[in-house]
Amino acid sequence: GKALALDTPLATPDGWTTMADVAVGDQVLGADGRPTTVIATSEILLGRQCYEVEFSDGSVLVADALHQWSTHDRKARRSGRTPQVRTTEQIAATVRTETADRRANHSISNPAPLKLPEAVLPIAPYTFGAWLGDGHSAAARITSADPEVVWHIEADGYEVTPSGPLVYTVQLPQAPPLPARECVVCGATFQPRHTGSKACGRSCGGRSRFVSAGGETPVCTDCGEPSAAMRNGNAGRRCPQCRITTGSLTALLRTVGVLGNKHIPAGYLRASEAQRRALLAGLLDTDGTVTATGNCQYTSTSRQLAEDVRELVLSLGYRCSISSKPVRRRTDTSSIGYTLTFTTSDQVFRLERKALAHKERSRSDATARRSARYIVDVRPVPSVPVRCVSIDNADKLYLAGRTMVPTHNSTASMDFARNAAIRSNCASAIFSLEMSKIEIVMRLLSAEARVPLHVLRSGQLSDDDWTKLARRMGEISEAPIFVDDTPSMNLMEIRAKARRLKQRHDLKLIVVDYLQLMTS
Repeated sequence: GKALALDTPLATPDGWTTMADVAVGDQVLGADGRPTTVIATSEILLGRQCYEVEFSDGSVLVADALHQWSTHDRKARRSGRTPQVRTTEQIAATVRTETADRRANHSISNPAPLKLPEAVLPIAPYTFGAWLGDGHSAAARITSADPEVVWHIEADGYEVTPSGPLVYTVQLPQAPPLPARECVVCGATFQPRHTGSKACGRSCGGRSRFVSAGGETPVCTDCGEPSAAMRNGNAGRRCPQCRITTGSLTALLRTVGVLGNKHIPAGYLRASEAQRRALLAGLLDTDGTVTATGNCQYTSTSRQLAEDVRELVLSLGYRCSISSKPVRRRTDTSSIGYTLTFTTSDQVFRLERKALAHKERSRSDATARRSARYIVDVRPVPSVPVRCVSIDNADKLYLAGRTMVPTHNSTASMDFARNAAIRSNCASAIFSLEMSKIEIVMRLLSAEARVPLHVLRSGQLSDDDWTKLARRMGEISEAPIFVDDTPSMNLMEIRAKARRLKQRHDLKLIVVDYLQLMTS
């Protein structure tokens, strides 16, 4: 019953989904940066009290009154206590401190960097980032006054040649030469230009048509398919289709879809952390700066690229804000400059002069203050359709919104009942108006045996999992815990059932999941 608006974006290992579209079995990203499985979803809920929750980075999420957030209030931050789970309604009542300055009271810690596997990328991340920053939009050329940027591109394996004042052409590396072979006509040793070469020169080449021995159908070095339509030179080892799609760096940029349309494709935004850091370094080395106070800034006149870079920065666990202002440019589409600002003590630049400036100006206390975002306002809005999900990870936190805000999916009430019954032998009743009895029992088993819920659901348990379940099963079966999943119960029915349990088992705890689904 902790619900968000249907259009709320949810971060996934391969991009984005929405609260409306997510389904059981899908994977979303947790606050620990790791993929986590959706194990349950609610129906679309109507008529709920809804609020807009606004954060200090400008982002806004629409949640219902009972949606839960893991927040530090001012007292917890000052004393170093752990965060507490609070509902939207509770935060709305305490959104500002009672001090004279009325500062923001609640903060939510930044998520960890996304922990995703290494991706196969068509262009090396640093080089791609440098091209996005200072590259020519229509070709594989880059303008740079820093030779060090060129050195880093060459370190990625590309060939960089000057083509004008401060302008460099970036090319794919030349393919290694093929092994020498004998001419089928004269027997001389020669260097073949492609796998189908049979003769050493023009005169022997004509005669080789009448010689069947030696040679073979040329094979494309990219797709591995045989093709007779090879050309000489480096591109001559590719078939016509591969020459168009992968035959040069310009062809790769065209295939990726960024020629004339600079943006960061989803594959790069969900690559490994090392690959994303290399991409960010290329962007910052070309279009990034360090402010006098040690903040990192990136500026672009492309809103799409600015939004993509912000997602990249957020995916590395940093808080990032974006601002805009008019600039003088030749076209209306580039007449607004977008500036991204974030703070970190991590080494995010490769360019030595920028890395040194960042190190000298960075303040560790400033980074600590910016390791969280603050809730600056919670305001009631007209009710909208909402939905909630349940995920299979330890802290019950998943990332919501384009700015990846960690938000809570708590099973606190069930944990109370479980601990009261199993640890203290106190009779506990769970009246579930939302989940089935089987679902609740599986969650109890998962929590007690410490076996992931998705493993229980799939039935693919290891020997170790079976051992854990067997060890805890007796304790769970003997615990005085009672589950009733009768739908549409009203207060009088719950009261009557609770009274019987009190008479027979000395009931001590009642959990209703959740009150808003109860009928009058």
